[in-house]
Amino acid sequence: MRKRVYKQTPAESEETERAVHEEGPTYKKGEASSPTDGGVCFEAMIGATPDAMIALDQDFYIRNMNPAAVRLLGSSSGRRCTEVLRCQNLNRMELCGTSSCPLVRVLQSGKPLPNEELIIGAEPGHTCEISASVTPVTLNNKPHAVFTARDMSALKVANRVRSNFVSMVSHELRTPLNSVHGFIDLLLQGHMGDLNDEQRLYLGYTQEGVQQLISIVEDILFMTRSDLGQFEIRSQEVQFRSLARQIVSSLQPQALRADVELHQDVATDAPLLYIDPQRIKQVLNNLVSNAIKYTPPGGTITISSRRYDDRFEP
Repeated sequence: MRKRVYKQTPAESEETERAVHEEGPTYKKGEASSPTDGGVCFEAMIGATPDAMIALDQDFYIRNMNPAAVRLLGSSSGRRCTEVLRCQNLNRMELCGTSSCPLVRVLQSGKPLPNEELIIGAEPGHTCEISASVTPVTLNNKPHAVFTARDMSALKVANRVRSNFVSMVSHELRTPLNSVHGFIDLLLQGHMGDLNDEQRLYLGYTQEGVQQLISIVEDILFMTRSDLGQFEIRSQEVQFRSLARQIVSSLQPQALRADVELHQDVATDAPLLYIDPQRIKQVLNNLVSNAIKYTPPGGTITISSRRYDDRFEP
């Protein structure tokens, strides 16, 4: 039995092709039902993200905000960024209207600005520390910027708690270590009786180990204070010759055990330096300790200073 095949006329074929184009392409299950669904999905993702996203024009007016930005800042679009963002650096210095403003920097350079730590929020109760990224975009041949912000307040609190804990533990360690160091000094000075050479040798090793532990604790305290923004420089007028003499005296036992000579060569008429003596001692101690460690036996280490272009250089 033969099948009868109906053949369309040229006019009918043209009409069928036009109808297919008007209906658009077909999609499999799980695919977007129309080309515009991709844009709808993207808008849904922006609306659901926990990061605040703000679109601004070249005149610093906010054109659009996602729900996370509205919740974070307690404001809506259509206002100037100074009325909504009011960016500040971590020292609470306002950046609006200055060359340090992240939006100004991005719009002028045309380059994205990633991971800038700022304080934003002009509305009462909506100020927070954030990590911001600003990306330049061009719309209708006009420069715009997308400001993305991630709230870092909770992370900052966690870091502060961690740093406080480390600082407390370090303080608790330093107290007994200083006591041990003091008693070893008393023994080496003969206040508890005479010592033979072997006893002095092993007490010297013990003193060196305790000093290393104290240095580690001091380094930990230094880092935690820096993380918390509590690091202070207490500058005062200091005689560098005196600091060099203290370093040579404290590290002389370590130099003797390494068979290294340790000297200081600082002129008596060297000018006073306006520095933080504790920090400079810390730097010198680290430098000289490393020098002792890596200088071959029989070598010499000298802490010296000289004048250079009417300035004093240690």
